[in-house]
Amino acid sequence: MAIQARPAPPTGAEAAGWARPTSHVEMLWFLSELEARTDRMVTRSIGRTEEGREIVAVFMGDPVLADSTGLSRSEKPTLLVTGTIHGNEPAGKEGALQLIRELVLESDPGLLARINVIVVPSMNPDGAEAGTRENARGYDLNRDWITAETAEVGAVLERLVTRYWPDVFLDVHNGGALPYHLTYQTTLEPGADPDLVALARGPIFEFLEERLTSREMRMFWYSGPAFDERRGVWYWRTTEPLPRKQHSYAALQDMIALLFEIPEGHPPQLAAEAARESMLGLLEFLARKGPEVRSAVVEARRRTLHSPPTQVHLALQPTPYRETEQFFVQPRPENGESRASSLVEGENRTRFVPTTSRSAPWGYAFDPGLQELARLLRRHGIEVERLHDATTVPVERYRLDRVIRSPERYQRHRMTELRVEVEAGIETLAPGSFLVRVGQRGARLIPQLLEPEAVDSAARWNFLDSHLPEPGVAGSHLPLYRLNANPGVPTSLLP
Repeated sequence: MAIQARPAPPTGAEAAGWARPTSHVEMLWFLSELEARTDRMVTRSIGRTEEGREIVAVFMGDPVLADSTGLSRSEKPTLLVTGTIHGNEPAGKEGALQLIRELVLESDPGLLARINVIVVPSMNPDGAEAGTRENARGYDLNRDWITAETAEVGAVLERLVTRYWPDVFLDVHNGGALPYHLTYQTTLEPGADPDLVALARGPIFEFLEERLTSREMRMFWYSGPAFDERRGVWYWRTTEPLPRKQHSYAALQDMIALLFEIPEGHPPQLAAEAARESMLGLLEFLARKGPEVRSAVVEARRRTLHSPPTQVHLALQPTPYRETEQFFVQPRPENGESRASSLVEGENRTRFVPTTSRSAPWGYAFDPGLQELARLLRRHGIEVERLHDATTVPVERYRLDRVIRSPERYQRHRMTELRVEVEAGIETLAPGSFLVRVGQRGARLIPQLLEPEAVDSAARWNFLDSHLPEPGVAGSHLPLYRLNANPGVPTSLLP
């Protein structure tokens, strides 16, 4: 008599008829059930939330590579997916759970033979249980990629991002505009590698659009339409590129940074299906184009290492693309009833250009007392050295002219804006001073952290507050210096 295969386990949302999202306990049970039935996935705990819930990462492949050495030597591209970073946006988690089940139990096993996949289905379990955007301490996790003060972002940053250095980093949200099923964005950061941006805006977008269209789903850019009353034109708006956000941060670390937003307003089951189909489409693209994707990322990282960017962008402004595009506009529901969408033509303003830039230095030095700043850099995988002896060298100093402190708290910080002037000088660096060469893996990120006027600099996030001189007086220089040449003194790398 034939043995009947056990049915695939349902997610909590499926079992509840989509009346509610999958709970954290249900998610852990679901993943445990899947792992017991396959050798194509391994589930690892990467940390605990503020309230003690386990943060889990699912490694998939054929074979599964769940160690940094194996993944770094792999010729296959590695994809990292995070879902539900905002707790009240369940589409990422629900779609990811369905995707994992399909990959390890139902799909063509050849797919996982050509790509390494790491999925964190729920990055904000506390927020998901409470139904809140923020985590249990009130942090917006997708604004924490610079300071990494939360347990959740810290776990993903240190246990996944800077350990495995994925080629592609995708974050899945609920957002965007109906009638689309997926609103898509790659990085808008002008300081990102242009070839990786072109790959995401061109071939990856086109592949996903064709795949979703074949499934009667619509796709466009994130986030939605707006009407310019002054000029009388429609335009498509987007989100501001800030390094504190995943899709900017990942790009500054030379990853293909992707943002999938599933518009609210779709029934939960359809939203999960749209997320799953979009993620599966990305996997299929990476499996088909694996060597090209891997080569593009490796080459981008080689360029960053050996020919670091020469400019640091300090201010940006949205600028429309030259060609207009057609897109759908769907009014908000009225009396609970959805309203028909209409096709319009308008500007695509999903591009930002720099308005203020500064030349990038050879490196930076800062005083021995700024140990917290050194630790922050190390958390991002940036190499930091310490001087053995005092040395006197030419530098560019930041003369502090003004300090503007935000009256409101943001992410438990009072953001600090510094107005500075850069001026040449001679400085004696004390023994134990810190040295950061720009010519390393993090060359795109380092100036964004260390140039005081950058939008997400360490100075803005208060890492220099206790070391700020009195502004506007003689000798009021920051304890942070630009170096245009190697000081040529003995140093040791921080662990």
